[in-house]
Amino acid sequence: MFTASKLISAGRLQYFSRHSKRVSSALGRFLASSKQLSPEKGGFHSFEERQAFQRQIERGRAASFLHGSL
Repeated sequence: MFTASKLISAGRLQYFSRHSKRVSSALGRFLASSKQLSPEKGGFHSFEERQAFQRQIERGRAASFLHGSL
């Protein structure tokens, strides 16, 4: 049987999963556009740098979500 807090956290999780897909697709577009930029203009030197940047953003997003659900 669901309690109110379980329903709230399930709703938050559902919102977060929808929202994170939207954010990650926007991030993907940004990373794709940054490939054309030179590093001096804010682009990335390599694929590994882009991956590291994306992982940092995902880690921060997950941390802020977990913090909000406590």
